[in-house]
Amino acid sequence: MPQYKEYVENFKWAFERGCSWSNMGGVEGSLDDGLTKFKDNFNPTINEFIGEFDIPFYPFMYRLTQKAYKILKSKHM
Repeated sequence: MPQYKEYVENFKWAFERGCSWSNMGGVEGSLDDGLTKFKDNFNPTINEFIGEFDIPFYPFMYRLTQKAYKILKSKHM
């Protein structure tokens, strides 16, 4: 699989330059999805941070788009 080779090459490049760890990017909200299962092959240490959240700068537009999203989503289910 090409993604394995890419990670291995990135790790080698980082460790040759004295790095003691390498970041593989984030994982989804659960630990049983495909991305996490793939990354498990590299025996990772997973650090949990606060996560993502929305800060609406325009509250009216935010409420409007949230309502529109719910309506559109309900029509496609």
